[in-house]
Amino acid sequence: MEPSRITLSLASLRADVASGRARLIRERARVSQSEVGRAIGTTGSAIAHWEAGRRVPRGDAAIRYAQLLTKLERQHAALTGGEPHAA
Repeated sequence: MEPSRITLSLASLRADVASGRARLIRERARVSQSEVGRAIGTTGSAIAHWEAGRRVPRGDAAIRYAQLLTKLERQHAALTGGEPHAA
């Protein structure tokens, strides 16, 4: 991913986390914080800290988290016939 796209992806992710949207996407997919942590190479505790606003997603794990949330959202949209949120 090129640097400008990474910056946009991280900015969008951080806005989604701060608004509670990231948690909503995860919960709607019925995926636990621990499962997300394992999938992106971090811990469930880190995901909990991000979702609670105690920490800010950073680095490679944050990029993988943004990618996973996008995938989960697209899967949900495909199942429900809805449109995924524009990134």
